[in-house]
Amino acid sequence: MEVFILAGGKSRRMGVAKASMEIEGEPLICHVAAAAAHLGPLRIVGGSPSLVDLIAAAGIVAEDVRHIPDVVEDPGPFAALVSALSEARSERALLLSCDLANLTRDDVDRLVAAQRATNADLALPLVAGRRQWHGVVVATRILQRLQQRRDDGVKSLWRGLSGHSECVLVSADRRFFFDVDTPEDVASLERQQTR
Repeated sequence: MEVFILAGGKSRRMGVAKASMEIEGEPLICHVAAAAAHLGPLRIVGGSPSLVDLIAAAGIVAEDVRHIPDVVEDPGPFAALVSALSEARSERALLLSCDLANLTRDDVDRLVAAQRATNADLALPLVAGRRQWHGVVVATRILQRLQQRRDDGVKSLWRGLSGHSECVLVSADRRFFFDVDTPEDVASLERQQTR
């Protein structure tokens, strides 16, 4: 299995690059990399190539960490996901947004186990009855379908990934799949951590 962390985008709502923004003294991308590095090769999609150095500096041991540049300027998260999957060499890939500050190894292991057990096209976390699109295990056999959706102009993850009949949903806790998009989200995260 390969792990792809989506780190591109303009971070318009945050105002600064989220992947390198520090949460609890560590770049945000390092929180995500630490949760998933044990699964296999780690690819950072988009953002700065220096993100690879941040992961190494944090002492995260990961197999074959590499940066994959976005091939299109401001492609949107779905196009970045399809680009990532185009690089995959295994039957499945774990795709994670770089802004999941509370993600744990247990969370990613549960997603991967659910997809492996069912061999579904997708495995997604389900939080309070809602699908969470920023952490997903994808069977690489559906790449052609995803490429067609990208070519049709789809940019958002949920539009690109929805509609697959073989999708397993994994019950998850909101605090672990809490994505940090705005300064208000950072404040909310800090409040959660002081409880």
